[in-house]
Parts: sequence; C-alpha cells; structure tokens
Amino acid sequence: MSRLAILIHSENADENSPLPGPRRDIENFTSFLLSPMGGAWDPREFATEPHPTIDRMLELIDRANTVDYTLIVFSGHGGYYGRKMSILLSYGDSMLVDDIYRRIKTKATIVIDACRSTIREDVDLRTPQMAQVLTEGTDQSENYRALFDDSIARSTQRTTVVYGCARGEDAVDTPTGGLFISNLLNAASEWASSRRGDRPQVLTGIDAVFRAEPRMKLSGFGQSPAVDPVSGFGIHPPFAVWLPAAGR
Repeated sequence: MSRLAILIHSENADENSPLPGPRRDIENFTSFLLSPMGGAWDPREFATEPHPTIDRMLELIDRANTVDYTLIVFSGHGGYYGRKMSILLSYGDSMLVDDIYRRIKTKATIVIDACRSTIREDVDLRTPQMAQVLTEGTDQSENYRALFDDSIARSTQRTTVVYGCARGEDAVDTPTGGLFISNLLNAASEWASSRRGDRPQVLTGIDAVFRAEPRMKLSGFGQSPAVDPVSGFGIHPPFAVWLPAAGR
C-alpha cells in the first residue's frame, strides 16, 4: 500500500502577525504518523511544505494521484472568499479546499486547522483552473502498518475532509500548536492508550474529530470542529490503529 503525507504549515501567508503554532502542529503530526498508532509511516512518504506556491501544490496533488492513500494536513491562515473556503498557502497564493479534493482521485483525508470566517464577500481570488483528468516505540511497528494499510483498503469513502472550526469561527492558535490539531492528536493518543481486548481496533478520522470536540469545548474558546458534507457516510480511512500486545 503506497502512501503520501502532505504536511503544510503556512504561518506567514498574510499581512497579519505570524502564527506561532503551525510549525509545531506539523512537527507534532509528523511524530504521530511515525508512531505505531499513527500507522507507522515511512519518512520517505512525507512531503513537508512550508508556504508552498500554487504550482508546488499542484505538483503534490499530481503525486498524490500516483499513490493509494494521501493525508493532507494544513495549519495556517484561511477563510471564506464569498461561498468558497480557501487556505492561504503562501503570500499571494491561495487555494480553494474543494479544488484540492476534486483534483485528488485516490483515497484521501484532508485535515485543515485554519480560520473559517469571511475574508471578503467578493474577490477575484487567484486559484488554478480545473484541468481535465484522464481516465510510542514497539516491536509491532510492521503489524501496525499492515493494520493501517488493511483499513485503507477496506474503506469505501474516497475523501474525508475535516475542519478545526465551524464556518464563521476563528481557529485558536498557540505557541504549542493549534487548538484543533493539538486536541485531535491527544484524542487519538487517549483512544489508543485506553484500548483493551484481544482484537485489532481502528479509529477513523471522523471518530477522532468527534472525540476531540468535547475537549475543545472545555477550553472555553467557542471553537467547534466540523466535518465537510463531501465526506459522506461510507467507511472512512483510518486515523489511528491499535493492536493488543504480542503474546496475548
């Protein structure tokens, strides 16, 4: 099973003060993915991109269409231009979220930790045109990876898109990372540490969001994660996996 993790931090993409958390978000997400519970990803499967241009993003999407599964994580500035949610990749370059997931033709999970308030009601946003598309340590890391791959193969939903806040909300950022990504990763870790039994278990990205939401409400910032309707109701790809200890 071939994979690609596109990890984007874009803290300096507009004229506002640089965000303190995006770089830390990507560092934390990288550590999570390398861990057994995160799927024991191979470092060669990572494309870590600070402030990519649109052209670079299109190259990465082309690469995503050559693998079986892609995870895209974005932490940085974002917002709505009219009715369209956009992420600010680099200064002067933005990309619509629906443009990203429509271009990806293989299974993918997209995690976005960015504000979803309105930037401008009417704007001529520079975005690419749609092109026509032709037809913790453990000695069980390999087993964890195999379980993650098997769960990808069993998933029926092609695209999962989750946001760190609801439309109209701002995403809270801190020097230790964004409120959403921090709680998302912590929720997955708590899920894995609380597992019991003698059978493998899988946490999907949607389930991880639902587990992160109560933690975020307790913070008192009024930020609620959201699942894009495009995600559908099929079997979603894995976000975290768990295996009983060897010998049980």
